[in-house]
Amino acid sequence: MFNILVVEDEADKLKHIFQLLSKIEGIDIDKVDHEMDVKSAKKQLLVKSYDLLILDILLPLSKDQDIDEEGGIKLLDEITTRPIYKVPTHIIGLTAKEEIFQATSKRFEQNILTLIRYSQSDIEWESQLIAGIKQRMLAKTASLLAVPDYDWDIAIICALRSELEANLQNGWDWKIKPIQHDDTIYHETTIELANGRQIKVIAACAIRMGMPATGTLAMKIITTFRPKFIVMTGIMAGVTDRVELGDLVVIDPSWDWGSGKWISKEDEEKEQKNEKAKSLFLIDPYQFTLDTMIKKEVNLLADDQSYLFALRKSYGTSAPTRDLKIHIGAVASGASVLSDKATFNKIKDQHRKLLGVEMEAYALFTAAECASRPKPTAFCIKSVVDFGDSDKVDDYQDYGVFISSRFTKDVILRLFQ
Repeated sequence: MFNILVVEDEADKLKHIFQLLSKIEGIDIDKVDHEMDVKSAKKQLLVKSYDLLILDILLPLSKDQDIDEEGGIKLLDEITTRPIYKVPTHIIGLTAKEEIFQATSKRFEQNILTLIRYSQSDIEWESQLIAGIKQRMLAKTASLLAVPDYDWDIAIICALRSELEANLQNGWDWKIKPIQHDDTIYHETTIELANGRQIKVIAACAIRMGMPATGTLAMKIITTFRPKFIVMTGIMAGVTDRVELGDLVVIDPSWDWGSGKWISKEDEEKEQKNEKAKSLFLIDPYQFTLDTMIKKEVNLLADDQSYLFALRKSYGTSAPTRDLKIHIGAVASGASVLSDKATFNKIKDQHRKLLGVEMEAYALFTAAECASRPKPTAFCIKSVVDFGDSDKVDDYQDYGVFISSRFTKDVILRLFQ
C-alpha cells in the first residue's frame, strides 16, 4: 500500500487533487488521509508513516484560525527538525500563488523536495503531480523487491565462554558492541588488510551449549548484523584412529544424529515372558555440506606444513609434540554430551567416515539456510579434545579452543585477501 496524506483547506483544490489520485493505478482513494490545518496534520504525523505528503503552502495553523501564508512551511520545518514525527518518504508542495511559489521554491530545493505551481486553468501541474507520485510508487515497489546487501563480513559464535575468549585474544582489537533490548554481549572489530580492504567482524557466545541456544544466537546475529560468513569455533569429540587429540576438524557434512524415528520391535516370545520389547532407531538425517570456496582455502592451509608447525608452536612451550593435522570430514551434532562408548559407536554407524561428534554445528547450518536473504555462508571449525568416552581429560581443552580460534582467524583472512 502507498500511504498518502493530503493537507489542504480549499475545497475545490482538494477535490481536484483527489480526482487526479483516483486516476493512478494502485492508489485506493478511500484510504488517502486528509487534514485541513497544521495542528491536525501534526497529530497524524505523530502516529502514522506516509510514503507521500501533498502539502498546501497556505494553511491555517488550527481549525479556529485564519490562513497563515507560511502555514505549510511551518509544518514542514517542524516535522523535519523534530524526531518525534514520522517524516514522510517524500513531500510535494502545492501553491496557486506565484509570489508564494517564488518565495518558497528555494526551501524545497534545499531539502530535495518538489514544489508544484497549482492552476485551475493550466493542466501542466496535473502531469507533474501524477508523474511524481508514479515515480515514487515505483521506487517503493523496487525497494521492497530488492534483496538487501550484507552489512558485516564475518560473525563468530561459540558455545562456551572459553571458546569466545580464545577468539577475543586472537590479536584483533575487540570492543563491546551494545545492541538495545538484547541481553547478548556482542564484540566487534574492524580489520584492515594488507590490500587496504577493511572487514567487519562480530562475535558472541551462546547462552548455553547445544543446538537450541546456538540456533537462536545464530539467527539473532544473522538478522541483526547480516554477515556474509558465519563461523563457529570450539571443541569436539573425535573418533579414535581417525583423528588425534588436538587435530582440527572442518565439518563437512553436518547432520543431527538424533534425527529419525524410534519404533518398537515386538518379540512374541519376550512378550510372553513379560520382557520389554526391543526399540529400533531408524535414522533419517539431512546433511549440510561445506561451501567449496571455504574448502579450497582450508585445503591450501592444511597442505602448508611450515604454516601448521608455526600455528602449533604459537601456543607456547606446552603445545603438543605431535604434528597438527587439519581434517575436512563428517561430524554429527546431537543434544547430549557423550561419555558412553556404546552410544558413540552407534553414531559411528551413521557414516562410515565419521570423524567425531559435537553439539552445535547442525543448528548453525540450519539457521544460515533458513535466514532471510542475503543468506550467510556457514562453516564450523573445531578441535578434537576427547574421544567421547568416560576417559575424558581436560589436557587438550585450552589448546583446543586456542588452535581452533587461530586457524579460524587465518581462514577468515584468506577469504578476504
